[in-house]
Amino acid sequence: VFFTRPQNQGHIIVKMLHPRLFLLLLCCAAGSLAVQWSISVPAQVNGTKGQNVVLPCSFTHPQQQHFTGEILVKWIIGTFKGNTIFQCSVMNSTARGLDQCSVRNVTRRYSLQGNPRDRDLSLHIQGLEFSDINQYFCRVELDRTKKTMYQTKTGTQLNVTAVPEILSLIQVAGPPPSNTSLECVAEGNPRPTLTFLSLSGPAAPALTSPVTSHFRVTLRIPISSRDIYVCRATNLHGTVERVFPSRQGPSAHTLASCISGALLLLGLGLLFFWLRQRGQAQASVMSQDQDVCYTEVTFR
Repeated sequence: VFFTRPQNQGHIIVKMLHPRLFLLLLCCAAGSLAVQWSISVPAQVNGTKGQNVVLPCSFTHPQQQHFTGEILVKWIIGTFKGNTIFQCSVMNSTARGLDQCSVRNVTRRYSLQGNPRDRDLSLHIQGLEFSDINQYFCRVELDRTKKTMYQTKTGTQLNVTAVPEILSLIQVAGPPPSNTSLECVAEGNPRPTLTFLSLSGPAAPALTSPVTSHFRVTLRIPISSRDIYVCRATNLHGTVERVFPSRQGPSAHTLASCISGALLLLGLGLLFFWLRQRGQAQASVMSQDQDVCYTEVTFR
């Protein structure tokens, strides 16, 4: 139904459309309003150094009920128009065979966790490093010739946390009077705090202010050759320590091997002793039997 107002007339004329045409227009209008372009991603994802992480991304598009062409997936890093770190494509057909997006390459750190046919473009990242901390943008293209594409505006911020790790604890040349200092280097996220402990009492003050980068810290103290020192690194995720000089003695593997060998030799010794005692007992019984037989013959 639509309304018109003829010129030079004060009344409205109501005209009826053909019912089929009216239903078609109504369905088209409803369909266009029901499904629009959208991409759903979290604002932030947290991962742990050395572990794997998934960046979720799902999308909707106006043609999702009947589109059978190519779906191109892209993940962009840094800025909205940054570098593409991963992309793959798949035909949106009923065939669910192997394709670029479903085959994982073990030599690459990036792979697609989701299925583009199900409008899931989630990205899988292996072995997180601090260098992975960045902004990630999810993008989908349905028809590259017509530039039918959609991309997140703000993206997803990936953060990588890490427990403290002492990278080195070494003796270096120091200032007088001892001319010897101890240097401890540790890293983590948040950046850890370094402290020195001495078994003979409070450790000497640091020679200089700690040298720090975004995730790493370095600290030096003067030391005595007659003392034992402990470097301690602490952040929100834990505490780790290392002793200098390092404790001398066999390693756990060597100690376990020695114990196993000793137990084996002990077992063999006991087995030999048991066999020897058994052999002596059998020999004694045979000797007694022979004596009885000899006595019987003598009486006859």
